[in-house]
Amino acid sequence: MAMGDPNGSDPDPTDPCVASSGTTNPTNPMMAGSPEQAAYDIWAAADCDGDGDSNGTDPDPADPCVFTAGSTADTNNPIWQAADCDGDGETNGTEDMNGSDPTDPCDVSGTATVPDVSD
Repeated sequence: MAMGDPNGSDPDPTDPCVASSGTTNPTNPMMAGSPEQAAYDIWAAADCDGDGDSNGTDPDPADPCVFTAGSTADTNNPIWQAADCDGDGETNGTEDMNGSDPTDPCDVSGTATVPDVSD
């Protein structure tokens, strides 16, 4: 289902966030009404990286730290949880669980070592 992969070669045909190496071009007029367009539409509506921005509008749908302003992260998404968007040494999931801000490098929950930036 991912981005037009045929089910026979799609690594997980039930998950629009898992794709093989191929992609489709959604602006190609030949895709209108095609199974490839339907697969792209499903993928575009999904949020594979859990950053709260759907793949179709996300500037980098594989990076949970790159999203449009105003997006609200899916804090249950394991990709988002494992990332460290503010680079403070704590994962987003740890910061979310401990009540600190995963987008603010100065707000840590005390379990990570803050990088020395005095140089």
